[in-house]
Amino acid sequence: MTLDTTPQRSVIWIAQTLKTAGTRTDFLRCLQDICRASGAKHASFVMRHVPGIVEDDPFVVDTYSEAWRQNASEQRYEFVDPVMIFNDYSGTPTDWANLPKNKTRLRKFFRDFAEFNLGRQAITATYRGPQGDRSLLTFSVDASEKRWPTIKQDLCAAAAIIHPALHRAILKVRFQLSDANAVRLTPREKECLVWAAHGNTSKAIGESLGLTPATVNFFIDAAVVKLSAANRAHAAAKAVALGLIAPPLKHVPPLIVSRSHALSFPTAKDGTSRWQKCCLAATLFAILALLFFVHAPLAILALFFSPIFLSVLVLQLGMSIDSLSAEREDEDKNAVFPDRDWPLYTLLIPLLDEDEIIDQLCDAIASLDYPKDKLEVFFLLEERDKKTRKALLKQLRPSSMKMIIVPPGSPKTKPRALNYALD
Repeated sequence: MTLDTTPQRSVIWIAQTLKTAGTRTDFLRCLQDICRASGAKHASFVMRHVPGIVEDDPFVVDTYSEAWRQNASEQRYEFVDPVMIFNDYSGTPTDWANLPKNKTRLRKFFRDFAEFNLGRQAITATYRGPQGDRSLLTFSVDASEKRWPTIKQDLCAAAAIIHPALHRAILKVRFQLSDANAVRLTPREKECLVWAAHGNTSKAIGESLGLTPATVNFFIDAAVVKLSAANRAHAAAKAVALGLIAPPLKHVPPLIVSRSHALSFPTAKDGTSRWQKCCLAATLFAILALLFFVHAPLAILALFFSPIFLSVLVLQLGMSIDSLSAEREDEDKNAVFPDRDWPLYTLLIPLLDEDEIIDQLCDAIASLDYPKDKLEVFFLLEERDKKTRKALLKQLRPSSMKMIIVPPGSPKTKPRALNYALD
């Protein structure tokens, strides 16, 4: 049952053959081959939420018996299937043993599944495409409680190899869509992923790129969602496999030293340093001691120290003038900074039942002191929120403001709307 070298190669070979698959029979044969290679009893593939497709959604291919399909149709199990209901498409495989069984119909579903000899244990792997397309790949087995953890690990490894290839093949053949070029990472997302691939923390990446750790996490999380990955390491590996970023170097180049950690020398802006204060205090103490004990050497000390203090004074005055000149030059550069060199910014603004503040919000955005052709604004609205949509249509500036309608779903939260926009 263990997925050793030979079965693992078989899974990879099956994934490669999907490039030539063209019919539902080919996809069914693929699932049967995967079951034989991994030791699974049955396999099922379900694709949902294909963009622009209403008919044949969900698209289902499975190795289950015709008797089970008929029973599932009669019982309308598509409405209570726990995997379809509770799976969050997070990229982490779901063990059926961890699914809730607190409702009568759910318990009946699990009981019927076992009675039809489809397997006592099962896992479901998830995949979310960049266009909103989603799919579930389920493996069921009959195994002892002792062997199940090892078998589950092997099935997860097989799913990680075959699931993306199967998803892309069905998307291309059945729906004439392709996600080969759909994964588009922004330059910042690629930059953050490159440094994450070398094992750098968000804090170190932020210091290198001049960003806060929270901003770095935002870019990396966006890349994780676009790549349908489980975490940042998985996202970096998938980005390398897709050719979106270069593979990690054997000898990692040093991070650019941030301004806060750069080697710097004291200037007039820094004021008096600690060692300067100590020297000044020691000098004053020496002068006071001479005043108490010896009057004659006072003139000699004054002649000796006066040129030194005068030199220090002139040096600090020159440094102060130089720093003021540099600030003026920076101000002049900013004043003549051309609009074409400003970076492009995108604002994603989720709204729900907020029609009363639309006028104030749009006026505030329109008053931003930033080149209009370098700023794009997307308002994210729930499909049922007609009041906010009506108020927003009166205020939209066609050149820079756009509206995205978020399809029905749960939970109805702003993070969900942002995830939909990023997809």
